[in-house]
This record gives sequence, structure tokens and C-alpha cells, in this order.
Amino acid sequence: MIQALGEQVTGCPWLQGVSLERALWVDRDAYGGSVRVAAFQRQPILDDAHAVSAVVAEDVSWAASEGAGLAIFPEAYLHGHSYDRETITARARALDDPEVRELAVSLRGFPVTVVVGMFERCESSVRNVALVLRGGAVAGVYAKARPNESGIEAGAGMPVFEAGGSRFAVNICNDANYPALAQQARWSGASVLCYPLNNVLPSATAQRWRERSIGNLVCRARETGCWVVSSDVVGVCGGQVSFGCTAIVSPAGEIRARVPEGRTGRILLDLGPPA
Repeated sequence: MIQALGEQVTGCPWLQGVSLERALWVDRDAYGGSVRVAAFQRQPILDDAHAVSAVVAEDVSWAASEGAGLAIFPEAYLHGHSYDRETITARARALDDPEVRELAVSLRGFPVTVVVGMFERCESSVRNVALVLRGGAVAGVYAKARPNESGIEAGAGMPVFEAGGSRFAVNICNDANYPALAQQARWSGASVLCYPLNNVLPSATAQRWRERSIGNLVCRARETGCWVVSSDVVGVCGGQVSFGCTAIVSPAGEIRARVPEGRTGRILLDLGPPA
């Protein structure tokens, strides 16, 4: 159920019985200013990081020409997503891997902060992460807190980043099912929540999630009073399908921009500070 201000908060155990107006009382100046955001809906590219880097660089070049300060790409986009442990292990890379450096360096000429997903190989584990890239380097990392892939270590912490005068946090795909994570990002100082998605699923499952995916984003926006920006893949891949759920949702829960289902595309919008 989508909630309006003054209603009782549900979904976050420690906020039960607290009105949304009280739960969202904040010092508005602490959340930064405005930012122009671009989000991209692209077909999956599997096991070809060089090709992905070329696509991302072309898209970020366009975003920069349009004055964007932040650009969002899908979950595990660098090598492709999977739920299979062996496939994930094969696709995982350390942050200093040459393919990660190639991606970062390809973007160094653009004054845009870029969020791109990948599987990260750590010393003794693998994480599903979103890279925050800026100035040709990895400026930060968020690790999926609620991974639903086999063998993935859950992330801890909710880092907040800055882009174009605005503060943003990242939640990844399945994280969107957990209102407490979005609330944690809000309390940490974010006014924009970025959701890299990868909704490649068996056809029947993908059909069930078509409405639920966008519904989750609307709920997270209204519960937190944050802008919500998602980026998803689209198309048929390995006998599975993604309809695509790339959208920008206002703090009031209004879908302000969305790439049509079943198509590649891009959206661009100026996001103001919290009301």
C-alpha cells in the first residue's frame, strides 16, 4: 500500500505507529541541492567488459552533453548478471582488475558521476556491488545488502555520495523489497536513491514482477521523501526476459519519467532538493 503523509508507517519495524510526517522530519539543508540525472535501459551484454565500457562511455558522453551530473546503469552490467554460483564466480573481478580500470578510465573526460553494477571478487568472498565512478577512478562502492544470488556475501553499511550538489545512496535490485534499507539511506543524508536493477527472469516470473518492480520504487519514494532513480536491462537473454523498469519517481511517488517497456532508451530529469 502506498502511504501519504500523516499515515502510519508500515514495513519498518522500528517505525510502527509513527506518522510519516514525524518519521521524515529532517534538516533539509543536510541533503544537498539539485542534480540532473540520466538513467539508461540497455540490453544485457554478457562476458564482454570491453563492449560494455564502450556503451557506457557513449551514453555518459551524451549525458555530459545534456548537463547531467549523475548517470545510472543496471545491476551487474559490466559482465552480466546471474544467479548461478559458478557463473558469478567466473564473472567476478577485483576492483583493481584491468577491465574495471578500463571502464573507469573511459569516463575520465566527463564531469559526470556514474553508477555501474558488477560482481566484485574479494579475498575470500564475492559481492554484488555498484561502482561509483568519477574522474577516471572508483570513487566509492555500495554492496548489495540483501543479495538473492547464490554465494554472494551481504554488504554492510550505507555510504552516501555526492553528485552535482546532491547527495545520493544506492540500493541494488532485491534491496528495493526492504523499506528499512531505503530509510537508512535517507537518515544517512541521501535525497536521491539509485536502484540498479537486473530483472532478467523466467517469463512467468518476469510477468509477475512487471507491476511489483515499479510499485516498489513508488513506495520507497513516498516512504522516504526521496527521489528514486532506477536503471534496468531489457530484452530476451538466455531464454529469459526483462521488460525493463527504468524510471524516475518523485518524492511524492509520481513517475516523472520512464523508458517504455520492451525498448532500450534513456531518460533525463532535473531532481530538486527535498520539499
